[in-house]
Amino acid sequence: HALCGRAFVTVMLGTPVDALREIDTLEVVAVDNGIAYYEAVASFLRGWCLAAQGHFEPGLSLIASGLAAYRAAGTLLYVSGFLRMSAEAHAWAGRTAEALVLVKEALAVMDSTWQCWDAAEIHRVHGTILRAMHEDAAAEEAFRHSLDISRGQGAMLWELRATRDLAALLTARGASAQGMPLPQRP
Repeated sequence: HALCGRAFVTVMLGTPVDALREIDTLEVVAVDNGIAYYEAVASFLRGWCLAAQGHFEPGLSLIASGLAAYRAAGTLLYVSGFLRMSAEAHAWAGRTAEALVLVKEALAVMDSTWQCWDAAEIHRVHGTILRAMHEDAAAEEAFRHSLDISRGQGAMLWELRATRDLAALLTARGASAQGMPLPQRP
């Protein structure tokens, strides 16, 4: 479990290369001990890292198979986050229609399970997908919602990401940086 947590944190905070090293360790232990749950997580995270590096076909394939195996274990824990990460990877690959379906499913799972640990990040990713679809007003709303949630949760990493994406959107529209919400300090 600790190896899984370490791999996940490295995915969120490190580089894909760093994360892949952690995932390698997790996968070896999971396979050696026949722990299908962690094998599925390792497969999913490996796919996300590959997609983050631009290796979309193998990455999306591993994401799909990892998520299917994870769901086959019968758990809903973290599914909203995995759907969000899958949506993000699909968006990187230019598959925005699929990404939108996935992020909407992430929102639905989050709402039905009350797992709000990454609610701000789900809304931010939703905003990036909407922006890629040239729906700037909806994207701005999603980014601002992400900011509100992250601030309420004290989730400074999610707040920083939402602030960055909102600033990029406003700058691209020619808006002034004046009045831009800055990340809050605790």
